Amino acid sequence: MNEVKVTMKNRRASPILQRLLFLLGSVCLLSVQGCAWVVVIAAGTVGAASGGSGGSGGGASQTAPTIVILPANVGPRLLGPINIPFSISDQESSAVNIVAEFSLDGAPFQTATPTTSNPSLNGLVTAPGGVSHSFEWDAATDLGSALEVAGARLRIRVQDSGQADLTNMDVTNSFRIGNLPPVITNVTPVTDLGIAEGALVVRLTVSDTLGDRAVIAGYEFSVDNGQNYLPIDPAAITGGVRPGVEIAAVAGGVLVDFTWDTDLQAELNGEVVLDTVKIRLTPQDSFANTDFPGLPVESAIGFTVDNNFLPEVVQLIDGVTDMNNPVILPFVIQDEESDPVAVIILWKQ
Repeated sequence: MNEVKVTMKNRRASPILQRLLFLLGSVCLLSVQGCAWVVVIAAGTVGAASGGSGGSGGGASQTAPTIVILPANVGPRLLGPINIPFSISDQESSAVNIVAEFSLDGAPFQTATPTTSNPSLNGLVTAPGGVSHSFEWDAATDLGSALEVAGARLRIRVQDSGQADLTNMDVTNSFRIGNLPPVITNVTPVTDLGIAEGALVVRLTVSDTLGDRAVIAGYEFSVDNGQNYLPIDPAAITGGVRPGVEIAAVAGGVLVDFTWDTDLQAELNGEVVLDTVKIRLTPQDSFANTDFPGLPVESAIGFTVDNNFLPEVVQLIDGVTDMNNPVILPFVIQDEESDPVAVIILWKQ
Protein backbone atom coordinates (compact mmCIF):
# COMPACT_ATOMS: atom_id res chain seq x y z
CA MET A 1 0.00 0.00 0.00
CA ASN A 2 1.50 3.30 -1.12
CA GLU A 3 -1.20 5.80 -0.24
CA VAL A 4 -4.30 6.04 1.83
CA LYS A 5 -6.71 8.93 1.46
CA VAL A 6 -9.27 9.81 4.03
CA THR A 7 -11.39 12.95 3.64
CA MET A 8 -13.85 14.09 6.24
CA LYS A 9 -14.78 17.77 6.47
CA ASN A 10 -16.69 19.39 9.27
CA ARG A 11 -18.23 16.18 10.48
CA ARG A 12 -18.07 14.92 14.00
CA ALA A 13 -16.53 11.41 14.15
CA SER A 14 -17.90 8.70 16.42
CA PRO A 15 -15.60 7.37 19.17
CA ILE A 16 -15.30 4.03 17.38
CA LEU A 17 -14.27 5.68 14.10
CA GLN A 18 -11.74 7.89 15.90
CA ARG A 19 -10.05 4.88 17.44
CA LEU A 20 -10.07 3.05 14.10
CA LEU A 21 -8.45 5.91 12.25
CA PHE A 22 -5.84 6.39 14.96
CA LEU A 23 -4.99 2.69 14.84
CA LEU A 24 -4.71 2.69 11.04
CA GLY A 25 -2.48 5.73 11.17
CA SER A 26 -0.19 4.16 13.73
CA VAL A 27 0.14 0.97 11.71
CA CYS A 28 0.90 2.94 8.55
CA LEU A 29 3.58 5.06 10.19
CA LEU A 30 5.29 2.02 11.77
CA SER A 31 5.15 -0.56 9.00
CA VAL A 32 4.63 0.93 5.58
CA GLN A 33 7.42 2.83 3.83
CA GLY A 34 6.35 5.79 1.68
CA CYS A 35 3.09 6.31 3.46
CA ALA A 36 2.65 10.10 3.75
CA TRP A 37 -0.70 10.92 5.13
CA VAL A 38 -1.63 12.60 8.37
CA VAL A 39 -4.79 12.24 10.38
CA VAL A 40 -5.77 15.24 12.49
CA ILE A 41 -8.26 14.88 15.29
CA ALA A 42 -9.14 18.13 17.11
CA ALA A 43 -12.08 18.98 19.28
CA GLY A 44 -13.94 15.96 18.01
CA THR A 45 -13.57 16.93 14.33
CA VAL A 46 -11.76 14.76 11.86
CA GLY A 47 -9.88 16.18 8.90
CA ALA A 48 -7.24 14.66 6.68
CA ALA A 49 -4.66 15.93 4.24
CA SER A 50 -2.64 13.63 2.07
CA GLY A 51 -0.09 13.79 -0.65
CA GLY A 52 2.28 11.66 -2.60
CA SER A 53 5.58 10.43 -1.33
CA GLY A 54 7.90 13.34 -0.48
CA GLY A 55 5.14 16.07 -0.83
CA SER A 56 4.90 19.23 1.30
CA GLY A 57 2.11 21.60 2.39
CA GLY A 58 1.77 25.31 1.19
CA GLY A 59 2.24 28.48 3.35
CA ALA A 60 -0.24 31.26 4.09
CA SER A 61 -1.25 33.39 1.06
CA GLN A 62 -0.03 37.02 0.82
CA THR A 63 -2.27 40.07 0.55
CA ALA A 64 -1.99 42.87 -1.98
CA PRO A 65 -0.49 46.19 -0.79
CA THR A 66 -2.83 49.14 -0.33
CA ILE A 67 -2.17 52.74 -1.48
CA VAL A 68 -3.99 55.85 -0.33
CA ILE A 69 -3.35 59.19 -2.08
CA LEU A 70 -3.82 62.14 0.25
CA PRO A 71 -6.40 64.31 -1.61
CA ALA A 72 -6.14 67.20 0.83
CA ASN A 73 -2.70 67.95 -0.61
CA VAL A 74 -3.96 68.19 -4.20
CA GLY A 75 -5.16 71.75 -4.60
CA PRO A 76 -7.60 73.07 -7.18
CA ARG A 77 -4.78 74.64 -9.17
CA LEU A 78 -1.09 73.72 -9.11
CA LEU A 79 1.94 75.29 -10.76
CA GLY A 80 5.33 73.86 -11.63
CA PRO A 81 6.29 70.34 -10.46
CA ILE A 82 3.29 68.70 -8.82
CA ASN A 83 3.93 66.77 -5.61
CA ILE A 84 1.48 63.97 -4.80
CA PRO A 85 1.88 62.47 -1.30
CA PHE A 86 0.55 58.98 -0.60
CA SER A 87 0.77 56.15 1.93
CA ILE A 88 1.39 52.45 1.20
CA SER A 89 0.51 49.69 3.65
CA ASP A 90 1.22 45.98 3.34
CA GLN A 91 0.49 43.25 5.88
CA GLU A 92 3.72 41.43 5.05
CA SER A 93 5.80 44.66 4.84
CA SER A 94 6.89 43.63 1.35
CA ALA A 95 8.79 46.04 -0.89
CA VAL A 96 6.64 47.43 -3.70
CA ASN A 97 6.95 49.18 -7.05
CA ILE A 98 4.69 51.98 -8.28
CA VAL A 99 3.57 53.28 -11.67
CA ALA A 100 2.24 56.86 -11.91
CA GLU A 101 -0.15 57.88 -14.68
CA PHE A 102 -2.17 60.98 -15.55
CA SER A 103 -5.40 61.71 -17.36
CA LEU A 104 -6.78 64.98 -18.73
CA ASP A 105 -10.51 65.66 -18.98
CA GLY A 106 -11.43 61.97 -18.80
CA ALA A 107 -8.99 60.82 -21.49
CA PRO A 108 -7.18 57.47 -21.06
CA PHE A 109 -4.40 57.39 -18.50
CA GLN A 110 -0.82 57.66 -19.72
CA THR A 111 2.55 57.46 -18.01
CA ALA A 112 3.44 60.48 -15.85
CA THR A 113 7.06 61.65 -16.03
CA PRO A 114 8.76 62.01 -12.63
CA THR A 115 11.04 64.96 -11.95
CA THR A 116 14.76 64.31 -11.85
CA SER A 117 14.71 64.74 -8.05
CA ASN A 118 11.93 62.20 -7.53
CA PRO A 119 12.98 59.04 -5.62
CA SER A 120 13.03 55.66 -7.36
CA LEU A 121 9.65 54.14 -8.20
CA ASN A 122 10.88 50.64 -7.30
CA GLY A 123 11.55 48.94 -3.99
CA LEU A 124 9.48 51.28 -1.81
CA VAL A 125 9.27 50.19 1.81
CA THR A 126 5.93 49.36 3.42
CA ALA A 127 4.48 48.43 6.80
CA PRO A 128 1.09 47.17 8.02
CA GLY A 129 0.34 50.61 9.42
CA GLY A 130 1.44 52.41 6.23
CA VAL A 131 4.57 54.29 5.15
CA SER A 132 4.43 57.79 3.65
CA HIS A 133 5.91 58.43 0.20
CA SER A 134 5.43 61.03 -2.53
CA PHE A 135 5.56 61.29 -6.30
CA GLU A 136 6.72 64.53 -7.94
CA TRP A 137 5.22 64.87 -11.39
CA ASP A 138 7.10 66.84 -14.06
CA ALA A 139 3.88 68.14 -15.59
CA ALA A 140 5.68 70.63 -17.84
CA THR A 141 7.39 67.78 -19.70
CA ASP A 142 4.15 65.88 -20.26
CA LEU A 143 1.94 68.89 -21.04
CA GLY A 144 4.38 71.03 -23.03
CA SER A 145 3.54 74.71 -23.39
CA ALA A 146 -0.08 74.46 -22.21
CA LEU A 147 -0.79 77.46 -19.97
CA GLU A 148 -3.78 75.88 -18.27
CA VAL A 149 -5.37 72.43 -18.15
CA ALA A 150 -8.57 71.63 -16.28
CA GLY A 151 -9.80 68.23 -15.15
CA ALA A 152 -6.43 66.57 -14.50
CA ARG A 153 -6.18 63.41 -12.40
CA LEU A 154 -3.18 61.37 -11.28
CA ARG A 155 -3.35 57.61 -10.70
CA ILE A 156 -0.72 55.60 -8.81
CA ARG A 157 -0.66 51.81 -9.15
CA VAL A 158 1.24 49.80 -6.55
CA GLN A 159 2.57 46.28 -7.12
CA ASP A 160 4.20 43.79 -4.77
CA SER A 161 7.79 43.53 -6.02
CA GLY A 162 7.79 39.76 -5.43
CA GLN A 163 4.34 38.88 -6.76
CA ALA A 164 3.28 40.81 -9.86
CA ASP A 165 -0.37 39.79 -9.50
CA LEU A 166 -0.70 41.56 -6.14
CA THR A 167 -1.66 45.10 -7.21
CA ASN A 168 -3.81 48.00 -6.08
CA MET A 169 -4.33 51.64 -7.07
CA ASP A 170 -5.71 55.01 -6.03
CA VAL A 171 -6.67 58.12 -8.04
CA THR A 172 -6.61 61.79 -7.08
CA ASN A 173 -9.60 64.06 -7.25
CA SER A 174 -9.82 66.24 -10.37
CA PHE A 175 -7.61 69.33 -10.21
CA ARG A 176 -6.41 72.18 -12.41
CA ILE A 177 -2.86 72.51 -13.70
CA GLY A 178 -1.30 75.80 -14.70
CA ASN A 179 -2.83 79.23 -14.72
CA LEU A 180 -4.57 81.76 -16.90
CA PRO A 181 -2.98 85.20 -16.42
CA PRO A 182 -5.03 88.35 -15.91
CA VAL A 183 -5.99 90.49 -18.89
CA ILE A 184 -5.93 94.27 -19.29
CA THR A 185 -8.23 96.03 -21.77
CA ASN A 186 -9.35 99.56 -22.57
CA VAL A 187 -6.26 101.50 -21.48
CA THR A 188 -7.57 105.06 -21.66
CA PRO A 189 -5.62 108.22 -20.70
CA VAL A 190 -8.11 110.88 -19.56
CA THR A 191 -6.91 113.97 -21.46
CA ASP A 192 -8.33 117.37 -22.22
CA LEU A 193 -9.00 117.21 -25.93
CA GLY A 194 -5.98 114.95 -26.40
CA ILE A 195 -3.65 117.05 -24.28
CA ALA A 196 -2.21 116.03 -20.91
CA GLU A 197 -0.62 118.55 -18.62
CA GLY A 198 1.10 117.34 -15.44
CA ALA A 199 -1.00 114.74 -13.60
CA LEU A 200 -2.77 112.32 -15.95
CA VAL A 201 -5.44 109.79 -14.89
CA VAL A 202 -5.25 106.49 -16.79
CA ARG A 203 -8.26 104.16 -16.71
CA LEU A 204 -8.23 100.45 -17.56
CA THR A 205 -10.17 97.22 -17.09
CA VAL A 206 -8.56 94.16 -15.44
CA SER A 207 -10.12 90.70 -15.67
CA ASP A 208 -9.05 87.21 -14.57
CA THR A 209 -10.87 84.04 -15.60
CA LEU A 210 -9.89 82.25 -12.38
CA GLY A 211 -10.62 85.22 -10.13
CA ASP A 212 -7.01 85.63 -8.98
CA ARG A 213 -5.89 88.92 -7.50
CA ALA A 214 -3.72 90.81 -9.98
CA VAL A 215 -1.13 93.55 -10.10
CA ILE A 216 0.24 95.73 -12.88
CA ALA A 217 3.76 94.39 -13.32
CA GLY A 218 4.85 96.81 -16.04
CA TYR A 219 4.13 100.53 -16.52
CA GLU A 220 5.67 101.96 -19.70
CA PHE A 221 5.32 104.93 -22.02
CA SER A 222 6.38 105.78 -25.55
CA VAL A 223 7.08 109.15 -27.16
CA ASP A 224 7.29 107.79 -30.71
CA ASN A 225 3.80 106.38 -31.13
CA GLY A 226 4.63 102.92 -29.72
CA GLN A 227 7.83 102.20 -31.61
CA ASN A 228 9.91 102.15 -28.41
CA TYR A 229 8.91 102.08 -24.74
CA LEU A 230 10.52 103.40 -21.57
CA PRO A 231 9.58 102.48 -17.98
CA ILE A 232 7.38 104.90 -16.09
CA ASP A 233 9.14 106.08 -12.95
CA PRO A 234 7.31 104.47 -9.95
CA ALA A 235 7.69 107.76 -8.07
CA ALA A 236 5.68 109.45 -10.82
CA ILE A 237 2.68 107.13 -10.17
CA THR A 238 1.03 109.13 -7.42
CA GLY A 239 -2.41 107.60 -6.98
CA GLY A 240 -4.73 104.70 -7.72
CA VAL A 241 -3.31 101.32 -8.67
CA ARG A 242 0.34 101.96 -7.92
CA PRO A 243 3.05 99.27 -8.33
CA GLY A 244 2.37 96.36 -5.97
CA VAL A 245 -1.24 97.33 -5.25
CA GLU A 246 -3.48 94.28 -5.68
CA ILE A 247 -6.55 94.35 -7.92
CA ALA A 248 -9.51 92.12 -7.06
CA ALA A 249 -9.93 90.94 -10.63
CA VAL A 250 -12.96 88.92 -11.69
CA ALA A 251 -13.88 87.11 -14.88
CA GLY A 252 -16.14 89.96 -16.01
CA GLY A 253 -13.49 92.61 -15.38
CA VAL A 254 -13.13 95.47 -12.92
CA LEU A 255 -12.51 99.14 -13.78
CA VAL A 256 -9.49 100.71 -12.07
CA ASP A 257 -7.22 103.71 -12.62
CA PHE A 258 -3.94 105.26 -11.61
CA THR A 259 -2.48 108.75 -11.73
CA TRP A 260 0.74 109.42 -13.62
CA ASP A 261 2.33 112.78 -12.91
CA THR A 262 4.06 113.29 -16.24
CA ASP A 263 5.91 116.30 -14.93
CA LEU A 264 7.73 113.99 -12.48
CA GLN A 265 8.88 111.84 -15.37
CA ALA A 266 12.40 113.03 -16.17
CA GLU A 267 12.00 112.51 -19.89
CA LEU A 268 8.84 114.65 -19.98
CA ASN A 269 9.63 117.33 -17.44
CA GLY A 270 9.16 120.71 -19.06
CA GLU A 271 8.70 119.13 -22.47
CA VAL A 272 6.06 119.22 -25.15
CA VAL A 273 5.48 115.97 -27.07
CA LEU A 274 2.82 116.26 -29.74
CA ASP A 275 0.31 113.46 -30.46
CA THR A 276 2.74 110.53 -30.13
CA VAL A 277 2.64 109.56 -26.45
CA LYS A 278 1.26 106.10 -25.63
CA ILE A 279 1.03 104.01 -22.45
CA ARG A 280 1.65 100.26 -22.21
CA LEU A 281 0.68 98.10 -19.21
CA THR A 282 1.46 94.44 -18.37
CA PRO A 283 -0.68 92.49 -15.84
CA GLN A 284 0.42 89.64 -13.61
CA ASP A 285 -1.06 87.50 -10.84
CA SER A 286 -0.37 89.02 -7.45
CA PHE A 287 1.42 85.86 -6.22
CA ALA A 288 4.29 86.92 -8.52
CA ASN A 289 4.08 83.91 -10.78
CA THR A 290 6.45 85.20 -13.42
CA ASP A 291 5.97 82.03 -15.49
CA PHE A 292 2.52 83.28 -16.46
CA PRO A 293 2.60 87.03 -17.14
CA GLY A 294 -0.27 88.61 -19.01
CA LEU A 295 0.09 90.22 -22.40
CA PRO A 296 1.15 93.89 -22.51
CA VAL A 297 -1.58 96.23 -23.74
CA GLU A 298 -1.08 99.79 -25.01
CA SER A 299 -3.41 102.75 -25.25
CA ALA A 300 -5.07 102.94 -28.62
CA ILE A 301 -4.44 106.54 -29.64
CA GLY A 302 -1.39 108.76 -29.15
CA PHE A 303 -1.87 111.93 -27.14
CA THR A 304 0.03 115.12 -26.41
CA VAL A 305 1.93 115.82 -23.22
CA ASP A 306 2.47 119.51 -22.63
CA ASN A 307 4.53 120.15 -19.54
CA ASN A 308 6.02 123.39 -20.72
CA PHE A 309 5.21 126.50 -18.71
CA LEU A 310 4.85 129.72 -20.69
CA PRO A 311 7.25 132.51 -19.82
CA GLU A 312 5.76 135.38 -17.91
CA VAL A 313 6.58 139.06 -17.66
CA VAL A 314 6.52 139.66 -13.95
CA GLN A 315 7.73 143.26 -13.87
CA LEU A 316 7.40 146.12 -16.34
CA ILE A 317 8.60 149.60 -15.52
CA ASP A 318 7.20 152.50 -17.42
CA GLY A 319 9.78 154.07 -19.65
CA VAL A 320 10.73 157.72 -19.86
CA THR A 321 8.97 159.47 -22.67
CA ASP A 322 11.27 161.68 -24.66
CA MET A 323 10.43 162.20 -28.28
CA ASN A 324 14.01 163.12 -29.03
CA ASN A 325 15.57 159.94 -27.46
CA PRO A 326 14.92 156.16 -27.57
CA VAL A 327 12.40 154.89 -25.02
CA ILE A 328 13.92 152.55 -22.44
CA LEU A 329 11.48 149.89 -21.07
CA PRO A 330 12.99 147.75 -18.26
CA PHE A 331 11.18 144.42 -17.64
CA VAL A 332 11.67 140.98 -15.89
CA ILE A 333 10.75 137.65 -17.53
CA GLN A 334 10.30 134.43 -15.56
CA ASP A 335 10.29 130.87 -16.99
CA GLU A 336 9.90 127.70 -14.90
CA GLU A 337 12.15 125.67 -17.21
CA SER A 338 14.60 128.53 -17.83
CA ASP A 339 13.90 128.21 -21.53
CA PRO A 340 15.22 130.90 -23.86
CA VAL A 341 12.45 133.20 -24.93
CA ALA A 342 11.72 135.63 -27.72
CA VAL A 343 10.32 139.03 -26.79
CA ILE A 344 7.81 140.86 -28.94
CA ILE A 345 7.04 144.43 -27.97
CA LEU A 346 3.88 146.03 -29.17
CA TRP A 347 2.89 149.63 -28.74
CA LYS A 348 -0.06 151.81 -29.42
CA GLN A 349 -0.84 155.45 -29.24
